[in-house]
Amino acid sequence: MQGIEEQLAQPALVNTDPSEMSESELSKLEVVRLPDTAKTALVTMQASAVVSWISADMLASYVLLREAEIAAASEQSLEALTLKYRQVF
Repeated sequence: MQGIEEQLAQPALVNTDPSEMSESELSKLEVVRLPDTAKTALVTMQASAVVSWISADMLASYVLLREAEIAAASEQSLEALTLKYRQVF
C-alpha cells in the first residue's frame, strides 16, 4: 500500500527463479535475497524502516521472543523441530 500511496515506480518484473540468476543479474534488477536464517531475518528487520511502524516496547518484546525461539530451536534437531511445528500448526 505504501508504494501506491507514495506513487513509487514499479520494480522490474522477474520472470525466472532468482536462485538461478547470477549476482550481476540480481544487481541489475535490484533483486535482494531474503534472509536465509531466522537470526539474519531478525537483524535485517531491526535495521529496516519497518521498525518505525512499531512501538519501542512492542519491538523489544518481539525481538526478545524471537531470540528465545531461535535459541530454543538451535538446541533441537531438524526432525524434532519439524514434529513440534507440525503439532502446533
